[in-house]
Amino acid sequence: LRSTPATLRFMDLVMNRCNREKCDDQVTYNYVFFLDLDIQWDGMETPNNTHALRVNISEGENSKLLVESVTGRSNVTGHTIKIWDRDFAWRLAGALPEFCPSSNNWLGMPTKLPVEMTGGGNKVHTKIAGFEVWDQQCLQKAT
Repeated sequence: LRSTPATLRFMDLVMNRCNREKCDDQVTYNYVFFLDLDIQWDGMETPNNTHALRVNISEGENSKLLVESVTGRSNVTGHTIKIWDRDFAWRLAGALPEFCPSSNNWLGMPTKLPVEMTGGGNKVHTKIAGFEVWDQQCLQKAT
């Protein structure tokens, strides 16, 4: 099994954007998607437009994120790109339980919760505690 030339090209673009030893993968992918792949978005010029629905809260992590999903195809690699809608994928970052995702949520990423909610500790402990906070506050709200 071998990578296709398009996949190798995509990874070259990612590695070129990551100009140090350690990069935030999501930030790097976003730069590649929006600056390097020359994406032809379905039904629009760009999803990052003034008419796009956005999360309307003051809390920083989710503030102004796109609400609706969008797809497109890269003119550089031929890959299809999809940005998931907020019901499907949600980054949890405090303001609970008022800003829990809907009960239709499929992919949850509890991140950057306040120490008061997680108890602090190392990265692994904080991540596990984030899922526990999610279960306690968001799952109960959904039922």
